[in-house]
Amino acid sequence: MVPGDLRVESFAHYPPQARSFSVENLSVLKRMPLILLSVVLRQVIQVRLVFSRREGTATPRIRFVEADRGSIL
Repeated sequence: MVPGDLRVESFAHYPPQARSFSVENLSVLKRMPLILLSVVLRQVIQVRLVFSRREGTATPRIRFVEADRGSIL
């Protein structure tokens, strides 16, 4: 398969968050060189799995960074 052949169905077996991200960015993924696409999709799957496992701790960290940024500005 080449990147231009990707379809929504190509991500049917991905974890839910990875599938959603991939489908939302399908037009970008289709234009990537094959070697880059394979690396990016691997990272999308891994990162989404980590965040889904740590969902309870990831959200407060993001909120802290957003709150801290406001005090810097």
